[in-house]
Formats: sequence, structure tokens, C-alpha cells
Amino acid sequence: MDRVWISPPFEAACNALGLRSVRDFARHFSCQWPGAGAEVLHRTGFLPMPDGAVLPVHYKQYEYPDGSWRFVCRRSKARREVTSYEHMEHAGVACAVPVAWGEQRDALHRLRRAFILTVLIPGAVPLPEFLRGLPPADRQRAEVRRQLADLARKAHAAGFSHCDLFVRNVLVSRPTPSKPVVWWIDSPRGHVWHFGVLRRRGAIRDLASLDKGAASLCSRTERLRFLLDYAGADRLDGRLRRMARAIEAYKTRRWPAKAVASRRT
Repeated sequence: MDRVWISPPFEAACNALGLRSVRDFARHFSCQWPGAGAEVLHRTGFLPMPDGAVLPVHYKQYEYPDGSWRFVCRRSKARREVTSYEHMEHAGVACAVPVAWGEQRDALHRLRRAFILTVLIPGAVPLPEFLRGLPPADRQRAEVRRQLADLARKAHAAGFSHCDLFVRNVLVSRPTPSKPVVWWIDSPRGHVWHFGVLRRRGAIRDLASLDKGAASLCSRTERLRFLLDYAGADRLDGRLRRMARAIEAYKTRRWPAKAVASRRT
């Protein structure tokens, strides 16, 4: 039993390639299940558009060879990720553009396979790779820090939490040599919170996840400036001190060894 959704701007291109079922997409991207232990598969490819343009795309496929009872009454990670991108776009967060998603279930409604196809962000690299190539005083580091803080503030103001906001899930592209652009990707656990306490917990989780990786990539001063940018403040007041303590407390609970290391950085 298949369910496939294709974003309207890409329907003609997918139909021209005969991409109508989950199996069609798997075959097109040469993404058949290779054996036990490979639950998530990634491919990059191209989607010829009706106007003659060739669109670079990223294909991610989840495999459950024995059927997954976990998703009998739940949406697949692929479908949830598309929903997260919709929330990000609504909040003004630069993110990957979904092309299609699909789910394949057996007669018991167990999930067997799911996929998500997104537009590949041209020239984008993971945040760690971008930062390691720049000296500490480079202006682009400050620009990326400000953009990342702005995206987090917008998302959290809308009640959205990425819930996997590690540095590996932040990309940076350079449309022009001196102007980097920050993107969020890979958010199958993203969630919109409707109550104040839960919103705050979701925000702290995101900020702590970012700081976990930032501890080895950025100076303590850069991390403090990120927090100031996020709060729109020019000094560390009582509210920000409480937020910083909440971030450290979350890290201590979630990653005890990492939290100790980050405090020494």
C-alpha cells in the first residue's frame, strides 16, 4: 500500500520520469535495500524540469525490512520532515525545499519504506566544515552566527523546535563570496509547541544541541555573542544568565561528558 505526495511545482517533472510510486522513486535513484543494518540510505541526483533546467536533488530513504510497528499509527519520519519544512518556511527559516515524499506499508499497516526528496542547496556545506575553514576574526563567522541566531529566534517565536538542531544539520552556502546564507535541514522530529512552558523547553533543547557542537568549533566569546544575538540584547542580564544555566543543565543531563568539556572551553 503506497502513498506518494509530490509538490505541485514538480509534478510534471516527476510524471515525465514515471515517478508515481515509492518503488518508482527507489528505482530511479538506485536506492534498493542493500541488506540488514542499513536503515537510512542517501543519494543525490538530478530532476529534469519541463523548461529544460536540470534540478539537483537529495533523496533520503528509510528502510524497515521486517515492518515497523512503531509507525502503525504514526507518520513516517519522511512525512514528518516535510511537515517540519512547512513550519520552518512559515516561520521565515531558510530550509530545504521538499519535492516529494512517500510511504509504503504492508497489509497490517506496518511501515516498510519511506522516502523524502528535496532540492539540493547549491554549494552548501555543513556548518562545522564552513567554520573550520575560517580564522576566528573572519567577518563571515560573525555573519553566520547572527543569521543562525535570527533563524532560531524566528522558529522559537513561532513555537517551532527543530529537535535535532545539531551543527551537522545546519548548512551554509555562499551565493556570493562575501555573503554566506544559513539553512536548516534534516528535521524529522520537529514540533510546534502551543504552550509557554513546552515552547521554552523546545527552545532550550535546540540551543543546547547547537552549543554541544559549537563548544569545539567556537570560542566561549563567540558562543556568548550568539546568545546575545538570539535574545536581541547587548549585555548579559539576569534573564540571559538563567537561559545560559538552563542550556548547561540540559547538556549536563543529556550529554554529561560533553557538558563538562564545553565548560572548560
